[in-house]
Amino acid sequence: MEANAANLYAFLIVLFLFAVDLAKNDKINMVEPAARASTKGRALRQQSILEGPNKECSIPMNQTVWFERTSECETLLAKGPCETGEWLVMSEDRLKPICKKAACKFPSVHFNDTCVQVRDTSQCPQGMHVTLTETGEGACDCKPAHVYWKPKPTDKEKCFPLFRRGPCKEHEFLVFSKTSRKVRCTHNRCPDGQVKPRRSDQCIPLDTPDGPCNTIQPGSVLTVNETTMELNCAPALGNRHIIEAPLLNCSPGSRRDAAGKCRKSII
Repeated sequence: MEANAANLYAFLIVLFLFAVDLAKNDKINMVEPAARASTKGRALRQQSILEGPNKECSIPMNQTVWFERTSECETLLAKGPCETGEWLVMSEDRLKPICKKAACKFPSVHFNDTCVQVRDTSQCPQGMHVTLTETGEGACDCKPAHVYWKPKPTDKEKCFPLFRRGPCKEHEFLVFSKTSRKVRCTHNRCPDGQVKPRRSDQCIPLDTPDGPCNTIQPGSVLTVNETTMELNCAPALGNRHIIEAPLLNCSPGSRRDAAGKCRKSII
């Protein structure tokens, strides 16, 4: 047990140093900064409405909004204070919560004038799937651990997995810099789908049981953390429990426009 703990600690240090190396190398194939709202002014106006007098409501962390009719923080995308057959969603301009009749039964969402399963990929561009937005409508957004890539206005919208070659040159892979908020290509010392952390002479495969993660904790793989966009040990995909669809959160490398769609940032 103590040996496993020591191995885990050592491996985490290696991953940390690997992340530090990536942060230092910030020079090629940059795309514009990611942004999480259309404009700062609009975001502030929205925040004041969502929080209300008690300033306890929060989107997207707690997925709650200030609802004037009840003078309470109410859960978004749930029946809450609404009538039977309705749910609480944001208005189309995303400035206030409203009760609206649910067009589809979850986990299906209204998308392209029909009901589509959340995470359906058949109607979205490469690397994207259908997700649920604050308005209760479906939209295409990047899959987990993927980043938005559209360096030129004429390019088609696509998303690519992090730490894979994707649109990069040979012997490069995609990374997301948390400091610069940019997606970039950087040198990969291993074949595509593998990484070599600093102070390691071994290429470690991603998302497979062959590696130090499985040795330390059976069933775990080296994978991309969907929140931090960094590498860590986690249960294999088949062992993870997906509870609910996430709200649409524009992927790194993109921004949400006035129509609620994620677009390449021009800020």
